[in-house]
Amino acid sequence: MPAIGNPYGLRLDGSIINANCFYNHYRALLGSRLLEGLERPVAAEIGGGVGLFCYFLMKRMNRPVYIDFDLPENLLVESYFLSMAFPEKRILYYRGSDQAITRQTLADYDIILMPNFMLPALEDQSVDLFINTISFSEMEYATIAEYLKQIERTCRKYFYHENLADFNFSYKSYPVDLFPIPETFREIMTAASRWPHFSFTSRDHSYVESLYVRR
Repeated sequence: MPAIGNPYGLRLDGSIINANCFYNHYRALLGSRLLEGLERPVAAEIGGGVGLFCYFLMKRMNRPVYIDFDLPENLLVESYFLSMAFPEKRILYYRGSDQAITRQTLADYDIILMPNFMLPALEDQSVDLFINTISFSEMEYATIAEYLKQIERTCRKYFYHENLADFNFSYKSYPVDLFPIPETFREIMTAASRWPHFSFTSRDHSYVESLYVRR
């Protein structure tokens, strides 16, 4: 973890490490391998949290473009974290509902942070990798379906998500088997989560990783 915003974790050889580092470093490693060879790859995320996937992806790759669509309150934290971590990067923020996120926008900026309702403003087939982790299953089914519809419209290559396979607690959730994955995507990998807290041995819930490619 970079020393931004008083992070918590374990100190090891002068660095601060917490569990989120492992998850997001792995996802960024996977993303960088999928995007390898592209001159200006575009990775988009729904629900980027503080911005750790972006942080590690930017550290691993030379010239990626990162887009996050998230709740406006989360974007306040993420915008602070990423602007402090990458003061040299060109970052675009929300200015109004009439904004369009075109290929020219992607050429002009390195990081684009938008509220979730701006996803329809993203140009068709402009994203090389779309990612969501640990949040689709917690949404209403109609919301999941709408996000997947937008991913189908905008994603030209890979779609990766890690979400609930099963759960034993009482709140309303949707496991991945119920997701209306568009037929334009072909599943090339699905596996139990590698993280103990999310694994099939977890007492409360279990998650799976799934990777799709556009047909």
